[in-house]
Amino acid sequence: MATDATAAEHRLHYTESSREHLWSLLGMHGLPHDQVPHTPQEPPPSAPDAVLPTTRRPRLPRVQVGHRAPGRDPVGTRPQIDAPKKCPFTGTVELSPAQLRQSAIVKLQCPACSATWSARLRGDTVVFPAHPPRSTKMTQDISRWIKQEAGWTLYKKGE
Repeated sequence: MATDATAAEHRLHYTESSREHLWSLLGMHGLPHDQVPHTPQEPPPSAPDAVLPTTRRPRLPRVQVGHRAPGRDPVGTRPQIDAPKKCPFTGTVELSPAQLRQSAIVKLQCPACSATWSARLRGDTVVFPAHPPRSTKMTQDISRWIKQEAGWTLYKKGE
């Protein structure tokens, strides 16, 4: 096995004349001496700062605009669940117009969906307007009236 390996290495050993002959067959001019590839017999020059070439990932094919991406289409019919268009909580509120005027805060928080709306005065009654249900998390930190077990309580921002 060692003899076969040594014989194969000798067959791969290029001489300067065979290298020039190969370049002429390929229709290329000879490489300058500083760019001549090293034979397996010669150790490559060692450079401490030499950077090994990195392998690149193959590029994915570009998707044409207007072309659908491959995927499965839904089969059959799915029952459509319609979201309620209006929140069930609406109407008069157990607050007096005097309480709203005294606090100077007219925002009310819906006890059903936590939506915040301005109260409407109709004569001597306070009305919570009809509204769509809140679909997002409540993030407003504002002063408002909140319905609790004991009734409507004033929540002041910062307290």
